[in-house]
Amino acid sequence: MALQDIDTEVGKLLDRMEALDDDEKFNLVIFSDHGMTTIDPARTINITDALNSEPGLYTTIMEGTALVSIYTPNKQAEDKVFTLLKDMSPHMHVYRQEDIPARFYYKDGPFVSSITCIADLGWTILQPLKVDFPTKGATKMVGYHGYDNGEVDMRGIFYAYGPYFKPGSRVDHIQAIDPYSVMCNILELTPSANNGSLAVFEPLKAVSGGNTVFASILSVWFSGVVGLLAWRAG
Repeated sequence: MALQDIDTEVGKLLDRMEALDDDEKFNLVIFSDHGMTTIDPARTINITDALNSEPGLYTTIMEGTALVSIYTPNKQAEDKVFTLLKDMSPHMHVYRQEDIPARFYYKDGPFVSSITCIADLGWTILQPLKVDFPTKGATKMVGYHGYDNGEVDMRGIFYAYGPYFKPGSRVDHIQAIDPYSVMCNILELTPSANNGSLAVFEPLKAVSGGNTVFASILSVWFSGVVGLLAWRAG
């Protein structure tokens, strides 16, 4: 299995790191951009018939499964679509653009649709342009992401090892935008302007304050499913 292969190779890498002399040691950081959750064909919400109930209700529809973006041609169509969908299922939340929760950091984007539908964790929204349950090849998918960012399953991982980090330390929660700051700090680089925080990593540092003298870093990106290999950030 892929996860077992990854786990084996990471284990070999850690063993080789441990055998290095102190002046050759580097930092390994493994993190993901999101988590994953289980999906099932028994938990679907099909909005196809509602959106096709009369012509001209939408100009295009994007995404599917966890989130659906519906672009309407005018305010009248927007109102109609909202009315059709808002009470369709207790497992789907329907928002006008201005009502999308601020914690999603999404609603003010220039290309956000007039209507956004978000499924509850593990539920799948089917829509006119994606009427079938999601598959990969001929196999139905069993996991997906893109749900409410407040759900624990949607959290990514952050796992680190090396001279910069204090063994056994952990933090309760970091944001996806935070690892950039700590990677720059390890490399003694000045980060570009960003909204991440270096301060959240203070409990993890082997030496408080200032940059570490060990400036080499190896970073590895995995998909959210590799959260099975490491503790969840938060």
